[in-house]
Amino acid sequence: MPLIVFVALSGIMGCLYLAFQLAAGRRELQSREQELRDREAEQERLQSRLTALENSAPDAVLAISPEGFIEGFNRAAEELFGWPAAEVANRHFRELFPCQDGGECHIQSVMHGSSSMLLGSMREIVARRRDGSSFVAECSASEQVRAEGRGVLAIVRDVSEQRHHERLLEQSELRLREAQQLARLGSLDLDLRDGRMYWSEELHRLFGLEGSDAVPDMRLLLSLVHPEDRDDLEMAMDSLIRQGSNHEQSYRLLPGGGPQRWQHARFVVERSESGRAQRLLATVQDITEQHSLEETRRRMEGKLDQIRKLETIGSVSSAIAHDFNNILTPIIGFTDLGLEETEQSSSVHRHLQQVRRGASRARELVQRILSFSDTPQHEPEPVNLRSVAEEVLGLLSVRAGRRVRLELHESGGPHCVLADATHIHQVLLNLCTNALQAIGTNEGRISVGIEQVLIDLGSLERLPALKLGPHVLLSVTDDGSGIRQQELEMIFQPFFSSRPGEGGSGIGLSVVHGIVLSHGGEIEVESLPGRGSCFRVYLPLARDPAGGPCGEAGSAAAEDAAPAGQGEHVLFVDDEPDINNLVLQQLDRLGYRVSTSRAPAEALERLQADPSIRLLVTDLTMPRMDGERLVRSLREQGSDLPVIMITGFSEGLPRDIMDELGIHMLVNKPLEQNVLAQAIRQVLGPVAETVPDDKNPVGR
Repeated sequence: MPLIVFVALSGIMGCLYLAFQLAAGRRELQSREQELRDREAEQERLQSRLTALENSAPDAVLAISPEGFIEGFNRAAEELFGWPAAEVANRHFRELFPCQDGGECHIQSVMHGSSSMLLGSMREIVARRRDGSSFVAECSASEQVRAEGRGVLAIVRDVSEQRHHERLLEQSELRLREAQQLARLGSLDLDLRDGRMYWSEELHRLFGLEGSDAVPDMRLLLSLVHPEDRDDLEMAMDSLIRQGSNHEQSYRLLPGGGPQRWQHARFVVERSESGRAQRLLATVQDITEQHSLEETRRRMEGKLDQIRKLETIGSVSSAIAHDFNNILTPIIGFTDLGLEETEQSSSVHRHLQQVRRGASRARELVQRILSFSDTPQHEPEPVNLRSVAEEVLGLLSVRAGRRVRLELHESGGPHCVLADATHIHQVLLNLCTNALQAIGTNEGRISVGIEQVLIDLGSLERLPALKLGPHVLLSVTDDGSGIRQQELEMIFQPFFSSRPGEGGSGIGLSVVHGIVLSHGGEIEVESLPGRGSCFRVYLPLARDPAGGPCGEAGSAAAEDAAPAGQGEHVLFVDDEPDINNLVLQQLDRLGYRVSTSRAPAEALERLQADPSIRLLVTDLTMPRMDGERLVRSLREQGSDLPVIMITGFSEGLPRDIMDELGIHMLVNKPLEQNVLAQAIRQVLGPVAETVPDDKNPVGR
């Protein structure tokens, strides 16, 4: 019984224990189930958050299985690739990322573990959209280790537009560099807060620092500027930084062995809201050529002004000389009459001689003025170079004073050339004036040489413009400052002057060169700085057809006695009453019958009314009707009356007009009795052959 009870109790206890164990196991199972449910819920929450995070990411996020199939695809990926996540799932990644050239792509390299150094790094790849279009993307691929292998989490960003803008920026920068290089325009950017400065590539070239490792800064910039411009530039920049907004300034660079370089800089200052300067920006342009052109333009304008002044002086001097000749004519004429009527031993005669000498000097001065203003071409005539040289040296003697010795050396002679006397005078005067300017305020010597030379084949190599045969060599030698070798090559170019700052116009020697060449000659120059210069002019030698001394017949004729008339009736026309009165007395004393008129219209009526008039002597320049119009009207009436024209201008009438109108001679003012008388006799013929003729010449 007790045993039975014990056994029964043991059974009951075992059942109770088993029941307890079962209950505990059930509770444990329930707890684990709850924990599993909680974990799954948490995992779902995490997955939901991860999905939300992936979908909110701006870049495409792709999860790729170890086998290469797409498992995850966020919204940004859907928008980027054009695939819905449901449709792209379980597609192979190569549909979206085709490998280039058959090689292993970035994602595949990560998946195989062959490019561990690329993990998490950005790599530029080519991706493909659903429509088949390709685009440039940046991809960051990270491995996802699993039991079954390596998966990949890829982040993809479309950078095609960025690359496009980068290419545009590169092209723009390239064009900017090319434009700066073409314009020789550089730029700089100075941060005034930390002193750092940036120079463009072209600015390095402009400063001659291309390829240099020099660090750009303000000190380096100023060190490259010419010392004479450096302080001004530095002060201007300091003032601009303190209180200005922009500034422009030109300056020179340090000479580098070549031509002087000029730059022009434009500065702009950027300021904070408080007004403090923060940045200094500048463009720097090489303006050497522009500066040179501007200097040339200024010189040209100055030279043109000089030419205009010369033209004005020429016009004014010609008019003044004409009026002065009209004044001198009665002075010389009446003085000559007074000399004839007074005793040579009387004081009045001596006084009149002084007046006559002064009037002669005034006449020579007027002729020089007319020579200066004379521009038309004249027929070549035999010119004695010694006479020209003596006149030129006489002109220079007052200016040269005692400090400069003037010398004339002639070997043999006379030396005659067939030329325009005024032009030859201009050539020698210009060369001698240049020599005088080269000596300056120092003491010196100017030597004019005249000699005959023979041009042979050897000479033609040096003087190709000449012809074989005898020539006259006219040389001008001085011991002045000389001319530099580089200037000798340009000495005869128009507007070039070796003394631009000393009033040199640069036209004198070019005119000389042109005159010499137009006369069949040649000019050469030798010079050494500090030793002086020698100009040599070669002109063809001419022979006087008469066999006498060339270029002296005119002056000799003026000294001959005035031939007398034989009662011939001469009509003299001039608007100046004093000249009319003078000629009336002069010709009357020589035996002519003289009528005078101050008006050409009145003279024309008198010619028609008086058949006894044998010669018309008329002034060229008169009011209302000039001498040319008077003679033309006379010819239109059918008259062949002989005509002598007088003028106070050097140019007179062109030869073709004189021939057309039948004008026999042209006589220059101031009139001298013997010159006018010889002209009349030459036109009317010798006295013995002159027979009074009462037939009316008008209408013949």
